[in-house]
Amino acid sequence: MNSENKKYCFIAVEGVHDQAAIGKLLEQQNLSKYKGDIRSLDKFWKNLIPDKFPPEENIYERISLPSIYYSSTHSIAIFWGNGEELKQNLIDTFYNNENYVIDVFSLGIILDADDENIEEKVKNFVTKKTEKEPKLSVQDFFNDFPLSTANITKNEKRFGNYVLPNNNEVGTLDRLLLECANEVYPKHKDCAISYIECIEDIDENIKDKLLRGFNKDKALVATIVSVLKPGKTNQASISDDKWICKDTIEKVEDLGKLNDFLVELLDLGVESGGDGS
Repeated sequence: MNSENKKYCFIAVEGVHDQAAIGKLLEQQNLSKYKGDIRSLDKFWKNLIPDKFPPEENIYERISLPSIYYSSTHSIAIFWGNGEELKQNLIDTFYNNENYVIDVFSLGIILDADDENIEEKVKNFVTKKTEKEPKLSVQDFFNDFPLSTANITKNEKRFGNYVLPNNNEVGTLDRLLLECANEVYPKHKDCAISYIECIEDIDENIKDKLLRGFNKDKALVATIVSVLKPGKTNQASISDDKWICKDTIEKVEDLGKLNDFLVELLDLGVESGGDGS
């Protein structure tokens, strides 16, 4: 299928761990990952790639690069927006690239609940204008974008919101990964819990630190990763190991729910990998 007939889809996430997790789910739908050869990059996504270094003035600023997945019918960019800067970076991207507003088949926004009210978080993300120029909102570009997680809008385009870990409870991606660990790494998780408890017993400062937010979830995931992929990052383990696989999609209810959201949002039927042509 040539590029004119593909469904171009855009998924916005907060960080690289989220990006890796969504990418792994797409691979389970038999989409192929673009490997980075600039010569084979789909021209539709070229404006997501910085054309200078550094993109801004700080040479140590982390560069936000999309991960791209494709099949004979779809080309999907997962855009990570550097945490709290996601909305500003997303708005800047749409403001500077009209084709992403006009030509995308679907847009999904995936956030962490943290400890906030989920529906308020989604509504504020979609409707509130950015503080910096161009001072616009997601709704200014897509006026029928939903204001909650309840439904996926299916008109000419598809729009939807999802809030990790499960559209209902507080938490982050790490909580969902720990649910997956119950299925694929249960003994690793038990040992990680024992290790963290041991450290808490001997260091009150760390104990206090792990009580804040969802730091303990993050520490548990990182501890398991440290033995699955010594010296590697969390995203490398999410991409390469069994956190997200056919078994966990089937057995972990919350992961299955996220997978179903993506299938509906992106209109994925029975996909097959392709050569990206």
